[in-house]
Amino acid sequence: PYRCTAKPSKLYLHILAWLWEGKFKISHIKNKVEKAYLLADPDRGDLKFKLEEEDVTIELPSKVPDPIDTVVVLEMCTKE
Repeated sequence: PYRCTAKPSKLYLHILAWLWEGKFKISHIKNKVEKAYLLADPDRGDLKFKLEEEDVTIELPSKVPDPIDTVVVLEMCTKE
């Protein structure tokens, strides 16, 4: 399960149960995703992701950063 919060050009994905297969997919993303990273550790580097129309699949690290609420940030370019 997950929840989303947002600010202009950013979507915060609160992952409440870690996905052991290492991938997280979210649908109905209208704007182009430019970057994905862990909110708690932005210096760790960007997460790899794949765009397929309005679906985004994010590769997650094997170690759970926060077992209660890991937040993945998607930075998006806004449509003009």
